Amino acid sequence: MKTGAELIKGLRYKHRMMRVPIDVPCHVKADNLSVARNSSQPESTFKKKSNSIAFFYVPEHVEAQIISVKCKLPDTNLVDMPTKSQLGSKRLQLTGSVLF
Repeated sequence: MKTGAELIKGLRYKHRMMRVPIDVPCHVKADNLSVARNSSQPESTFKKKSNSIAFFYVPEHVEAQIISVKCKLPDTNLVDMPTKSQLGSKRLQLTGSVLF
């Protein structure tokens, strides 16, 4: 998440240098609910120092309205297709959105 925030910050800077105005935050979708909550709540605590250093970078960017972190619903997440079992109708719906 930290790397994504750094890349978005760099892209926003490059757009500003080319005089392209960006007034809204970039929407980032996370597939893990706890990551989305910890990124958007500055009062969250972490047990490891490396995690706290990395994840305090993201809430600063959320507060500055550079990025906006949302959680991707599991029933519409295409990444879950090869890793999780699903009903036949749900699998057809997800593969249909990829193939067609």
